[in-house]
Amino acid sequence: TTTTDDAEGEVVERRDVPNITQDGLHAVLQGFIGNIAQTPPIYSALKRAGRPLYAYARAGLEVQAQPRTVRIDAIEWAGLEGSLLTLDVRCGKGTYIRALARDIGQALGCGAHLAALRRTASGGFDVRQACTLDALRELDAQGAQSHLLPVDCLVQDLPRVDLDMPQSARMLHGQSMTLDTAPDLPLGSVRLHGFTDSKTPCFLGIARWDGHALSPQRLLSNEELQHAVNTP
Repeated sequence: TTTTDDAEGEVVERRDVPNITQDGLHAVLQGFIGNIAQTPPIYSALKRAGRPLYAYARAGLEVQAQPRTVRIDAIEWAGLEGSLLTLDVRCGKGTYIRALARDIGQALGCGAHLAALRRTASGGFDVRQACTLDALRELDAQGAQSHLLPVDCLVQDLPRVDLDMPQSARMLHGQSMTLDTAPDLPLGSVRLHGFTDSKTPCFLGIARWDGHALSPQRLLSNEELQHAVNTP
């Protein structure tokens, strides 16, 4: 175990690693699936009385991090080499993998710290979609363009509202409007699709629906949209 729950901290204790079988590990990991109470590492950016916890730790002051509820959807065995155990974890936001490694080690009876971490997905984005800068430099403009994702992929989880041409023009002018055809639309932010100067609908931006009126929040401001705004 270490002071920071990862390889950068000072070693607190060393123990022999027991004989870990895949079945035995599976039984231990089941205790970490679902909504669990997790105590964050002391060396973390979480704040206590307005100061991050790591500030207390670096000053040599004792402070107790409060457990928080986090969600672990899945933990899968990905390999074991000596004392290095590799796991694939699918979890919700706010989960500290350092703390998870620490707690799994404690459950195994040997202690543990996080040796390395690689995020392979976040939300709807997967590392398999990624392209390195070196690889991009080898591509021509068309090849590089093929790796770009549509901007509205960032807000795919928001409800979609489709606007006609007059509604689109009003929204792009920053005007709020009522909607008579959205009785089941949940309150909050929505993504807007509408028209500029073409007959093909496109993503316009984000608006807020209050149950009666739709008000612009963040609208795209590229040349195509500006041209539509200024065209009579």
